[in-house]
Amino acid sequence: MGYAVELRERVIETALRGSQRQWEIAEKYGIGLSTLQKWLKEYRAGGSQLMSRKKEKRPQDWRTAERLEALLETAGMSEEALGSWCRRKGLHTHHLEKWKQEAVSGSMGKQDTAVQAELKRLREENKQLQKALRRKDKALAEASALLILKKSRCDLGGRRGRLIMAAQRQRALDLLEEAGACGCRVEPACEVLGVPLRTVQRWRTQGLKDQRKGSRSRPANQLSDSEREQVLKIVTSVEFSDMSPNQIVPALVDRGK
Repeated sequence: MGYAVELRERVIETALRGSQRQWEIAEKYGIGLSTLQKWLKEYRAGGSQLMSRKKEKRPQDWRTAERLEALLETAGMSEEALGSWCRRKGLHTHHLEKWKQEAVSGSMGKQDTAVQAELKRLREENKQLQKALRRKDKALAEASALLILKKSRCDLGGRRGRLIMAAQRQRALDLLEEAGACGCRVEPACEVLGVPLRTVQRWRTQGLKDQRKGSRSRPANQLSDSEREQVLKIVTSVEFSDMSPNQIVPALVDRGK
C-alpha cells in the first residue's frame, strides 16, 4: 500500500518529537507499527530519500550559508507557516533548532568569509527590495491622489493670461496641499488642475491678488472726472432712477442734450 509523502512527513515529525509512543502514533495515523519503524529507520539512514525527493538535499547537506539564510527566513514565522516551509524544504523544525544552537555557540563557522559575504549579499538584496517597495508605495499613493484631484472638478485650464479669481486660486492651493499630504508631487497635480507650476509658485510667494496693472495708455474717449460726475448725477436722479441706460439716452437725445 502506498502512502502520501505529506502523511509520511507528519508521522516522522511526530515520532521525532518523542511526545508519544510509537504504537500510539501508528494507531493515530492508521498505519502499522512496523511501517512506522521502517520509515524512521530509512529516515535516519538517508533522510530525504524516504520522501522520494531526489532533487532536495538532506539536512546534513546544507551549507553554512544556506543554514543561516534558512534561519533568517524563518525568523518570526508562526508555527503553521514554519511547518509548511519545512515541508517544502524537506526539513523538520528540530533541524532549525539545532542550527540555531550551533549559530549561537559559534560552531557553525561564524567567522567564515564565505558566510559573511553571503550575509552581506542578502542584506543588500533586502535593502534593494525595500527600496523598490517604497517606490511602488509612493507611485500608488500619487496615483490615488491624482484620481481624487480629477474628481474635484477644479479645472483651471484655458488660454494663457486668462484671469483666475482669488477664490479659485485659493481652492487650487488647498487641493494641491491635500494632494501633497497624500504623497503626490506638485508638478503632476498642477497638470491635472490645468495651471502651470510657475503660476502656483507665484501664488504662494506673491499672494493671490492679481498683479496686472492694466493698460498704460489712456483711451481717447475716456470721460473726464466732471463728465463722470454729471453722468452719475443724471442716472441717479428721481426722473431716471427707474430707467435703464437704453431708455435714458434716447430721452436725453429727444431733449437735445
